[in-house]
Order: sequence, then C-alpha cells, then structure tokens
Amino acid sequence: MAYAQTSQADLASEILGSLNDPGAVYWSTAEINAAINEALLTWGAMTSYWRDRGQFPSAASTPFYDLSVQLPLLRSRTFTFGNLVTEIQYHLNEDPTGFAFTNQTSQFTSAQILSALSRAANEFNLDSKIGLTQASMPGISTARTSLDSAVVAIARASWTDSTTGVTRALRREDAWAEDSYNPTWTLSPDLPFAFSAAETPPITVNLYPPPLNVGTLNLIYADSEDYSAATGSTVFPVPNEFIPAIKWRAIYSLLATQGQGYDPFRAKYCAERYDSFDRMSELMRSVIRVQINGVPIPLDTIAALDTLVTDNKTQLANAVVANTP
Repeated sequence: MAYAQTSQADLASEILGSLNDPGAVYWSTAEINAAINEALLTWGAMTSYWRDRGQFPSAASTPFYDLSVQLPLLRSRTFTFGNLVTEIQYHLNEDPTGFAFTNQTSQFTSAQILSALSRAANEFNLDSKIGLTQASMPGISTARTSLDSAVVAIARASWTDSTTGVTRALRREDAWAEDSYNPTWTLSPDLPFAFSAAETPPITVNLYPPPLNVGTLNLIYADSEDYSAATGSTVFPVPNEFIPAIKWRAIYSLLATQGQGYDPFRAKYCAERYDSFDRMSELMRSVIRVQINGVPIPLDTIAALDTLVTDNKTQLANAVVANTP
C-alpha cells in the first residue's frame, strides 16, 4: 500500500467538514489553517520532531552565538504582533482585521490586547529563559553595581580583570554566606569569585570580594523588552514553536480581567495552555549534537563547565588544602 501525504488544504477541508461548515461560513479557512499551524508547532515543542543539520563559521574570541541569527531557518523567529493579534481576534469572535483593529466590539480595546501581548511576551521570556541575552559591562571598580533596567533574571555572570586579563566565572552567593566565611571580606579587595542580588536593590548586584582592579562584568540574562512602540510587523524574540504560549497568556489576561469580556472558565483553560508550554520549555533542547570541522564534541551545560574550569590560583589553593594534615 502506497503512503499518501495529507496536504494542509485537504486537512483544512476535512476539519471544516467535521465542523459541519464545509463552505467556511462560520470558520474561515485562514482561521482553520492558523489552528493547524499551532497544532504542528505544539507537536514540535513537545517532541522536537522536526530536526535538521545546520552549519555556521566560528570566530576567534566569540564565546556565545545566537542560533536564531546563525541558523535562522532552523531556529525561526518570524511571528509578529500582527499575527498574534489576528489569532486573538479569531478566539474572541472579533473581526480578524489584525493590527488595524477595525470593526471590533467593545469587549476589549486595542490597547488592552497590545498590553496583554507585551506582558505575556516578557513573562514567558522570564519563565522559560529561552531568549537569553549576553552583554558585557566594562569599567566596573566597585563591589555594588547597578544593571540596565532590562535585566530581570541573571542566568550566569563572569568577571574579566583588566590588569591580569583573567576571566573567572562568578558563582551565585549571598551576603550571609560571605559574612560567615570571611567577616572582613569588604576590606580585602581581590579578584571577584561570586555575586549576589539577594540583598541589593532591584537590578543591582554585589561582587564578592570587591574588585582589586577595574574589570568587566559579563552577564547572560533574561531581559524585559520594551514593546511600547510595537507595530504589526514587530517580531517576537521567541522560537516559533513556543509562540502559542504568548497568545494563551495574553488571552488569559484579557478574560481574567473584570469587564465586558470577563470569562473565568475560558481564562482557566488559557492559563492551563500557557502552563503546558512553560513546562515544555524546560525540557526543550535546541542542540542535540555538535561537530567542529567534522569532529564530534561533547555537549555540556555552562554551569558544569564553570564548575570544572578554574584559574591557576584557585587550583593551587585547592591543592594546598588537599595536602594539609
């Protein structure tokens, strides 16, 4: 028996038939196709079913690469505000006019929908930590450092000493641990080995110990995007397979707000859909296997590599402790 592939057009026709709407009177073909696309994206997020091999050149002194930039066809980020606005209009039984917002009812304003999308995008970025940003802050000379307001969650930090050229990963600590280990740490500047945001004001970090020399603080973090000037063509910095999470979280925010469109039953459903994507994002792996010039190399986490690699001073200290009676 020959294997026959079902086209999207055939599938859309079958779905319309099952809805007893073969003429696409109540459900447009565009709405059905949007639902099919979301189902395929959800399947991809759950299973990593669609896989392919990509290649890009490496460059000296470049420790991090954005796969969405290096491999745009494999890690696509193409959904726009206009796309999700239209899908939300489908779900809310509004005229699907997209970012134009024409012929809308009074249940939700355009400002409410755009605000809900903006909050949902930043919330998912913080919850999933998929869209991480890398940045360096040179010229740091004090223990307490203020960060950019876009920094909302630090995933990793390192320090580059400008005098010695040494770069050291900073482990996450708090002031209580440092005070207990070395009560006079504030009086002994050295190469920082830890950082904390536990007892500092928001978007401020503390380095332990205070830096002896001027240096550069390197961060990998989840950021907060400013969507106040977003247009219909503004692209969400999220892989396509997780775009539904933003839509469902935005609709939850709309339906859970007191007003004409208040609907707690459907709001609960939307929250559950968002939570499922949040859990899927924890299990997602963008990279399965890596080769450099055809030679396989092992994969590991940054945290594991930071634990393994230390500078010579730390290695010497460990050796002295290990050989002390």
